[in-house]
Amino acid sequence: MVPRGSCARDRPPGHDRRVQNEPPDPELATAIRAALAEADAGARAYLDVGARLDSVTAVHAEPGAVAWLSRHAAWNRPWVISMAEDPLAGAACVVALVERTGQPLGLTVERATFPHLPALLRPVEHWEWDWWFTRQPPQRRAGEDAVIALEAADPRVPALLEVANPDAMARPGDPRIRGWWGVPSDGPPPGRDSAPLVAVAAVTTMRPGIPHISSVATHPQWRGRGLSRDLCARLTRDALAQGAPAVTLGMHAANRSARRVYASLGYEVGYRWASGHMAGST
Repeated sequence: MVPRGSCARDRPPGHDRRVQNEPPDPELATAIRAALAEADAGARAYLDVGARLDSVTAVHAEPGAVAWLSRHAAWNRPWVISMAEDPLAGAACVVALVERTGQPLGLTVERATFPHLPALLRPVEHWEWDWWFTRQPPQRRAGEDAVIALEAADPRVPALLEVANPDAMARPGDPRIRGWWGVPSDGPPPGRDSAPLVAVAAVTTMRPGIPHISSVATHPQWRGRGLSRDLCARLTRDALAQGAPAVTLGMHAANRSARRVYASLGYEVGYRWASGHMAGST
């Protein structure tokens, strides 16, 4: 464990937004890891293959807990993240960090920590989600033969997302996207490049070098046929075969059907999060 205290290049309190605009300090990643040296395997996996520790500008650590300020991987805005073995210590880290760096545009904390945040740091609206990871390829599925790579500007992708997953985070044009894959309604060729898509998924890079599956969607009329499993199995195995050390994904905590899909493919829940935008930041 690191001793109680702060790490922000010895900057004094009260500098507010300046920290949020300064360049990242790679040495601060070491402080984060040291604070969670005794964390469970899921938390260590998040630090190893999930967290964006290359954009950290400030850290506050307590025994068994840490909070840091960085840029959100998707929105590129100042964001506070806290991980903790002790929820009360996690909340204390967030409070101490915000007192020094100013209120961020959003925060992500372990779900058990969220209720302990003071009212001013608790977003009115928040979402609960799980971070999943795997280092092992799933078994091959027969339906994978119908999975095809899609052009970046394929108009069928936004059309399907609008119907099947309107809240999808990754959208066509997002620079983090490495590629789109889908299942056309007629399966394998002929006609696969023109038939309507009935399932789709993207591979993004939330952390450099780590494939992250996102925006998994199946048309409502085609659900229950294992298409999401086919897509995720194919993308996971291909990524690992190409040398990726792990594949990750995020899932709304209440999505039971998605939970069954990912668990059946060998994914594990690494961390349980609560995230939200601060008032007036959207």
